[in-house]
Amino acid sequence: PPTFIWSSDSLEPDYVIRIFTDTTIDLQDTLADTTYTMSDSVFENLSNGTYNWQAGTVVFNGVLLSETRSFIVDKPPPPLDLDTTYFPFGLGYEWCYEKKELFSEGSEDTIAINVVDSFWIDNTFFFKLEGGSFFDVGNSVEIGDGKIKAFDETINLLPEEQSSYLWIQYYGDTLYMFTGDEPYPDYWEDWSVYRIKAIGLIHQIYYWQDVYENTSGGDRYSLLWFYNGQDTVWKAD
Repeated sequence: PPTFIWSSDSLEPDYVIRIFTDTTIDLQDTLADTTYTMSDSVFENLSNGTYNWQAGTVVFNGVLLSETRSFIVDKPPPPLDLDTTYFPFGLGYEWCYEKKELFSEGSEDTIAINVVDSFWIDNTFFFKLEGGSFFDVGNSVEIGDGKIKAFDETINLLPEEQSSYLWIQYYGDTLYMFTGDEPYPDYWEDWSVYRIKAIGLIHQIYYWQDVYENTSGGDRYSLLWFYNGQDTVWKAD
């Protein structure tokens, strides 16, 4: 927590400090000294960002405040258990996949999905992806409070079934998820996902079938390489 120091005024023994953003006063306190150290409890409740502060003296008709100054709160993210998140953290990560369209000859492609932004709010991590998408998370990932937002589902990172059509199982360092959904009488779709601890998605198959039109399709992702910056963290056999 920061300490604030300002000049004294010998004629006015009582001082006021205000800490605020553009719209919210986060703290206002009356003091008998020209220094103030923010308490641990107040500091813990501040989100990362830029804050303003003013010191002032108590006069007969109110408070005479100083010029406004600012400070930045940039707390490191809290530690998370990598055994249960199954996602790498931070910028500079990149997955290189072989993507194959099911039931189509010669439809293979190599794509790269990378983290273009990451931040955390209230002990929840958010990651923005580009270059492609995973069917179970789309183009963003949200992890916090022992849960992951996936495929419009909130999944507890525990080996338990979350809905009638979503199954989750753990095998050591590997997380397996499967869903089969029939949103319409003549239409069926499902996907299966394998994730490995601290690397992420290593294999995924998405499948759909239109019974009425007698058509079907889907995609298969197979991880070829996983990078952290320029270093190869994982490579397929």
